[in-house]
Amino acid sequence: MCSNNSRNGLNWSLISDIFSNFWDDAHSRFNIDVKRTYAAGFSGGSRLASTFASKCQGCLAGVIGCGAGFPGEIEPNPKAPFAYFGIVGVDDFNFGEMWQLEKKFNNLTTPYHFETFSGGHEWPPRENIEQALAWLRLREIKPSTTTVDKNFLEDQLKLRLTTAEKLLASQQFVDAQRAFVSVVQDFQGLIDIADAKKKAEQLSKSGELKKAVVADEELYRRQLREAGEIRMLWMKPAEPDDTGLSHSEVTSRLSELKKKRDLTTDSRDRRLARRILTQLTIESYEAAQASLRSSDYSPALVNLQLVEEIDPKSPNVSYEVARVYALKRQKKPALQSLEKAVSLGFKDGSRLKTDDAFNSLTDEPRFQKLLTTLTAQ
Repeated sequence: MCSNNSRNGLNWSLISDIFSNFWDDAHSRFNIDVKRTYAAGFSGGSRLASTFASKCQGCLAGVIGCGAGFPGEIEPNPKAPFAYFGIVGVDDFNFGEMWQLEKKFNNLTTPYHFETFSGGHEWPPRENIEQALAWLRLREIKPSTTTVDKNFLEDQLKLRLTTAEKLLASQQFVDAQRAFVSVVQDFQGLIDIADAKKKAEQLSKSGELKKAVVADEELYRRQLREAGEIRMLWMKPAEPDDTGLSHSEVTSRLSELKKKRDLTTDSRDRRLARRILTQLTIESYEAAQASLRSSDYSPALVNLQLVEEIDPKSPNVSYEVARVYALKRQKKPALQSLEKAVSLGFKDGSRLKTDDAFNSLTDEPRFQKLLTTLTAQ
């Protein structure tokens, strides 16, 4: 079950009301096992799931967090009574955040499991979600249980060991060590895991693992540093003698990042480029939306222009840029951006017609021509 009105950008009071109403409605309609109630979410939804699991003190048995961890004001708590399954794409700009979160869980006794997949800031593939559900089911099995589903245990162990061996064979040492350690944690006392325990110990002492960990840490630092530098240069106020050098440098750096992003073979450089570009896109878009909510149009425009620099072929970004120009009463660039959006594939004529941001353009012939074109499609 999921909420239809929960989304990013809402204040905490409204989110809390949505969750409470949703919770009450769900429990009034269905006979829900209070010991097997879980929450899952992606990105902001992942943070929301972790927030309520932490605050409701026992209402949730577990969380499946995808593409983001805990919100800034909440930390994993050794007394928190819920299990945590984290999933993140290797190209996700939040990869480093999830990696840091895993380190925090390493120091706790709280049940946890982390997995990665080949992808970016997106919902993981079906098999990862299925594995998350199987892991939560596994958490319910206790060593003292007399009616253990042996077939389930053996199938899960076989699947997990096969995955770990494949990761080791492909020299993905960090993921392989994580996989073997997780097998030991999850199956201890339930089934023989001596071989997995031995391999986990061997990997933990290997030089290859230590090198991979150092390389991952450096990649995370580079992401934060380079993304911060690019945003600082782009948002830098223009000086009287500014000849556009700051934006020129950003354009050049983005061009190099996009070349690496589009490489066909996975590499650290490709992962870094994809993480930086996605981070800049999401941070800039969210900053623009925050500025628009307070009618602060200039920073909103600059942020959206950075998004447009990263993705110049997005009709929706060009449409958003046009909206801000129109709100600033700058008709010519507003019309130019609208025409660009249509040329790139924007087709929502009803949205354009009813968008109050364009009230100042409704009498313009170019605007009416765009409306006619979209209505005819």
